[in-house]
Amino acid sequence: SRASNARRRPLRATTSGLEEEQALDRIDRLVKHRILEEAGAEAYGFTHPVMAELLIAAMNPRRLKLLHRKTAEVMESAAGADIRHLARDLAYHWEASGEPGKALGHALEAGMQAAAAFANEEAVRYLSQVVAQFDALGLAEPDLLRALDALTECGGRFLESEKVLPWLTLFAETAARAGDSELILRAGL
Repeated sequence: SRASNARRRPLRATTSGLEEEQALDRIDRLVKHRILEEAGAEAYGFTHPVMAELLIAAMNPRRLKLLHRKTAEVMESAAGADIRHLARDLAYHWEASGEPGKALGHALEAGMQAAAAFANEEAVRYLSQVVAQFDALGLAEPDLLRALDALTECGGRFLESEKVLPWLTLFAETAARAGDSELILRAGL
């Protein structure tokens, strides 16, 4: 959809390494050739999702990783102290940049936001990623407990019980290690 691939002009100019005027000249050419279209006062999107897929497929993988890293850095810098509203985008860009450690905290935040909004499938996608990478990336145990608590609750809403059981078991074991009897009860074991 047009809204999902719309991006802000200043961000593109900054991440592309071009001056803003050069970037706008290139964007104007892409609009003229109907590759991009305006998607609001300061944003553009691809006219068709296939256009974005073709562009990404043609890019050098290292350049694409670099672009994702620059995008995440610029987003964090421009947002200032409160970046929670960017959690989904930052998780995506840091993961795509090859830096899963930087993506993990944002994935946790995105998963918690999705859980709070009862977007169960999205919450499970983010939170299961957090749980799967916990040991390798050294997430703090309280964050793991938060993720498992929300993951088991959201997963329990739409998944078969045998898919949720390993998370419940890990939740109970982690809560027991932490000495948190309330969370042990929430795990239901």
